[in-house]
Amino acid sequence: MRPSIVWVIVLKELREALRDRRTLMRLLVLPMLVYPLFAIGVSKFQKAETDEREARSSRVALWGSPPPGVAAALRARPQLEASDWTGAPDGLRAGWEQLELPAGGDVDSAEANAPSDHRNSVPVAWTEPDNPALAAARAALARREVDAIAAFWPAHERKVAAGERARVAIYFDPTRPESMLGRERVEWALRLERKRLQAEREGARGLPGGYSVPFEMVERTAAVEGRSGGRILGSMMPMLLILMSLLGGFMPAIDLTAGEKERGTMQTLMCAPLLPVEIILGKFVAVSCISLLTAVFNLLSVGLTMQRILPADLTVGLRVYVLSGLLLIPVNLLFSAMFLALAAFARDFKDGQNVLMPVYLPLTLLAGLASLPTIELDVATSLA
Repeated sequence: MRPSIVWVIVLKELREALRDRRTLMRLLVLPMLVYPLFAIGVSKFQKAETDEREARSSRVALWGSPPPGVAAALRARPQLEASDWTGAPDGLRAGWEQLELPAGGDVDSAEANAPSDHRNSVPVAWTEPDNPALAAARAALARREVDAIAAFWPAHERKVAAGERARVAIYFDPTRPESMLGRERVEWALRLERKRLQAEREGARGLPGGYSVPFEMVERTAAVEGRSGGRILGSMMPMLLILMSLLGGFMPAIDLTAGEKERGTMQTLMCAPLLPVEIILGKFVAVSCISLLTAVFNLLSVGLTMQRILPADLTVGLRVYVLSGLLLIPVNLLFSAMFLALAAFARDFKDGQNVLMPVYLPLTLLAGLASLPTIELDVATSLA
């Protein structure tokens, strides 16, 4: 092998590639324009979504009998709309004082093992067994009557007044950003009130700081069964659906149009006694089938992978995958038609890549926009 000859060929190929204006457009101009514009647009969009959510008040329900000072402090907090017994059924409200505190979660040992600067200041993770309060909280959050629920367990006011330790459960739905924000706000307000009550109790009895804890805070995920796993898959599925359709239709659309021109088979096909609409429709159906098969196999792979890596309490039902598969059909038809129409103007296979790449790249970036954690897909954001 002669390195000098290899180097001559390298220079020749690079020179020919860089002479092509469309290649230069794809390599230099397109990334320099698309990525900055996309980054600026996404950051502004995300900031607007966050600012709008932060400006909105969180609706918090107070269940039970909180101390008057705590209830008044929660109602006085900015961006907190605290109300009594919102979303609680009449039966639960009438029999609240007869409820037994659910067993589960050693809160004392969890707080003891926490860092000293966080001890008694943050809610403890707690797996609460099924009980009427949890079922009612799950239903109220599913109906979106409230964003979070602060449940003051029976005899809470009496225990705090007697110097005992009470418990507050904060119910929230982790699949809703508004509920997560409501949990943070009510948690912060309760933490401040706990510090105030703790200082009053220790000052009155001459106890050292941190010796007494008026009440514990425990957090409980009250999402409807299957929604937590659906949230994980839902954050990925819009991007996956688009990427699967793009990858499956990109190369076949180029091959059946520009590729046939380059091989000389398109001219033979045009000379046959066929109507143009028949040729176009046949190629469109072929590209759509290839793209759909690629997307279906990718979806099956995603489903099997999710079943293995998701915890048992975050299962995703078969219905979700079936609906996702049905959504693949219109997405594939749209992108197959778009790619086929654009690739028909290309002179050869290389030119087809140059034509479709400016379309492929923005669509891929927009697909990633739907996976942002602050974006909640609804009719407006889906169409946008």
